[in-house]
Amino acid sequence: DGQHKNKAVGRIEDSTINAGGDVIVRGDLTQVATTEGYAGSLAVGISIGGAVAAAGAESTTKFSSHSDAAIIDSSVTAAGDVIVQSTSSSLVDGADAVGASLSGGVVAVSIGVAMVVIDIENKVEARIESSGTDTVTAGDDVVVKADVTRAEVRDLEAVMASVSIGGVALAGGGLGLDVEVDNDVDALISGANLTVNATDDVSVIAEEDADLRATAVATSLAVGLSVGG
Repeated sequence: DGQHKNKAVGRIEDSTINAGGDVIVRGDLTQVATTEGYAGSLAVGISIGGAVAAAGAESTTKFSSHSDAAIIDSSVTAAGDVIVQSTSSSLVDGADAVGASLSGGVVAVSIGVAMVVIDIENKVEARIESSGTDTVTAGDDVVVKADVTRAEVRDLEAVMASVSIGGVALAGGGLGLDVEVDNDVDALISGANLTVNATDDVSVIAEEDADLRATAVATSLAVGLSVGG
């Protein structure tokens, strides 16, 4: 299991910049995780006894990171582009929860649960902000872009097997796939007295791309045996 809290920051603040080419401010964050969870349980009852077996397996991955690119309270002049770009890429490449439960006796009960939890909640910001009278001027384009290039969960699997053998046999299993993608993606230009000039285009863009692939397999077997004439 794992929790990831990372930060990537690119910033120009309280400055004056003059460039013969481009001015580029970037905050780029890439995260990759693989998790596995295993659990097993065995119970055997002899004679008139009973047997109860329970097993639970959980695999948890959480991303809660911050990517930030900003020009703050600064005057910037570029002969080419002014680009403020923040990106985030989060990949859960395989998350498995595998559990097995086996019980045997005159009265046998077997219960198993497997759970996979994925939580992706990153904050991605790209901004030009001013509390004064700053000017941002580009000979070509001004681009402010916040982009979740990947929020992908793949090869996600929860497997639970529950087997019970006895005169009275009960078997049950449960599976859970809990996946949440809730990124905060913001791109902005802000300031009552901020001036932004571009010979070509001024673009403010916020984008996100999310993808999920998951499978779940549950097996429960109860066998009741009796002997008599």
